[in-house]
Amino acid sequence: MRTLNANSNSKKLRGERSLHVSTMGFRRPPSMVSTFEAYLRTENFLSAEDHSKLLLYLRSPLPTSFRIRSEAVHRDWLRMMQQGKSDLGAVPLKGIERGWKLNKDASEEPWVRKWLSGETKKGRVSRQEYVSMLPVLLLDIEPHHVVLDMYASPGSKTTQAVDALYRLHDGEDITSDASLEPPEGLCIANELDAKRAYVLAARCKLLGQRCASLAVACHNATKFPNVNAPLVSSSRSSKDVASRGSYDRIICDVPCSGDGTLRKDVKVWRTWHPSYGMALHPLQLRIAKRGIALLKIGGIMTYSTCSFHPLENEAVVSALLETGCVEILPPTKLDQAGIIYRPGLQHWMVLDDDLNEVTCEEVTCGPKKNRLGKNKAPLPKSLWPPEQKRIQEDLTRCVRMVPHDNDTGGFFIAVLRKIRNFPMSSKQNGNPLVVTPKAAHHELHLVDDRASNESSSESPYIHYKRGPTGSRIFALTPSLSQHVHQSIGSAKLNLVYSGWEETSSTGKAEKNATTNT
Repeated sequence: MRTLNANSNSKKLRGERSLHVSTMGFRRPPSMVSTFEAYLRTENFLSAEDHSKLLLYLRSPLPTSFRIRSEAVHRDWLRMMQQGKSDLGAVPLKGIERGWKLNKDASEEPWVRKWLSGETKKGRVSRQEYVSMLPVLLLDIEPHHVVLDMYASPGSKTTQAVDALYRLHDGEDITSDASLEPPEGLCIANELDAKRAYVLAARCKLLGQRCASLAVACHNATKFPNVNAPLVSSSRSSKDVASRGSYDRIICDVPCSGDGTLRKDVKVWRTWHPSYGMALHPLQLRIAKRGIALLKIGGIMTYSTCSFHPLENEAVVSALLETGCVEILPPTKLDQAGIIYRPGLQHWMVLDDDLNEVTCEEVTCGPKKNRLGKNKAPLPKSLWPPEQKRIQEDLTRCVRMVPHDNDTGGFFIAVLRKIRNFPMSSKQNGNPLVVTPKAAHHELHLVDDRASNESSSESPYIHYKRGPTGSRIFALTPSLSQHVHQSIGSAKLNLVYSGWEETSSTGKAEKNATTNT
C-alpha cells in the first residue's frame, strides 16, 4: 500500500526514532497528544475501552507475517517448527493458505532472519502484512479470471493474485522449469511511476514460469485503457463496445493518508492531519470509478486503503453505491475463516485541521468558494454521509480492520460487484469512459517460426520478441497474448514487462522472467 502525506516527496525524516521510547516492548508517542489521537477522540467511532486498546497496539511493533508460496518449502518450515529451534510464537494466518505470523521478536532471531531473507530472494516466500492479504482473499480468484491490479507496487498483491490463478498447481515446485499447463486467466499489474513499474517487474521475476500469465503496465490508474475499446471510436456501436468491461476481478488498493500504518511508519504520529484524507478523496473516487468501468458486469472489485479515515473509505464507497452501478457484498470469506472485523460506519463527521466540524451547508458544496479558505478547491458533497437509508445500511458490509482485533495494522476493505455499466456521456471530465491514445511503449512482435506451433502439444505458450530485431524470446499464455497483443485496443497498453523469458538459441525456458527492455 502506498501512503501519501505532507512529507511524501521529501527525504526521510531524521530522528524519527526520537518520537518513540521503547518501554516493555511498546512504543511511546510524544508527550503532546497527536492530531491523530485527538481526531480519533473527536470522531468517537470506538468505545473508550477500544480506543485505549487501539492506541496501545498502535504503539507496538507489527508481528512478522508471510506467505509460503511453495509446498515443499512449507514442509521444510513445518519440520523446522517441530524441531523447536526457538519460541517464535508462530501462528497460522486465518484464511491464508500457508500463511504464518511470528511474534514481534522472532525476526531478530538470526536463523529466522536468514531463512526469511533467503526464501524471499528465491521467490518461495512472500513477505506481506496480514491485512494486505485480505483483498485478494475476498476476491476469490479462479484460474479462468482476468485480473487487474490498479496500483500494484510493490507487488505483494499481484504475486498473491497470480498464485491464485495457479492454485491447481499448488503442489508443484514453483521454481521448476518443467512443463506447466497454464490457466485460462491472466493478471495485469499497473503502476503509475515508471521507475516503480520496473522495480515491480523485477520483483515479479520471482514468479518463475507463472510470469507467462502476467504483464506489467505503466498508466495513470484514473485513465487505465480498456482493451475492448478501439483506438479511435466515433460510432455508437464502438461506444457500446467501449463501455464493456475487460476484467473479472480488480484489486483497487488506492493511495491514502496511511494512518493505518502507524505501527511501522512512526512519523505519521507527527505528520497526519484530517485534510490529507479530504484532499485524497476525489482522486480515490476517480480511481475507484475507473476500476468499476473496467469490470465486466458481474465482476468483483475490492476497494481498500490502509487508513481509518471515513472520508477515504465509507465516503468513497457511498459515492460508488449512489451511481447504482455496483452493490456491496458481505465479506463471507472473513466470516468463514473466523477473522475478526468491524462493520463500516454509517455516519461520520467532516473535520478540518483544527478538528472543527464542517457541514455541507456551510461550505455550499459546488463551484463556490468554501469557508476553509478562498484558495481552497470546493469540497465535494460525497465527503458527507449519505442521506439514503439503504446506502447507510449497505455501508455496514464494509470491513474495518482494527489493530487490536487481530494484532495487525489498520485497514479498510469493501467488496463491490458491478451490476450495470455507467451511463454513456460525451463529457470526459469525471466520466469513467476515457479516451486512451496508442501507447508509446508497446512493441511485442510474434516470432514467425513458432507461430505455426502455438497450438501444438509441444508448448502451451505463444512466443514474442521485443522489437522486430530482438533476440530475447518471451512466452505468453494464449489468453495473455490475446489481451495484450491481439485485442482491439491492445495497442493502448503501455507495457514495461510481459511474459516469461526463453532463450532464443535453445527454446528452453529460463527460470526467470525478465523486463522487456
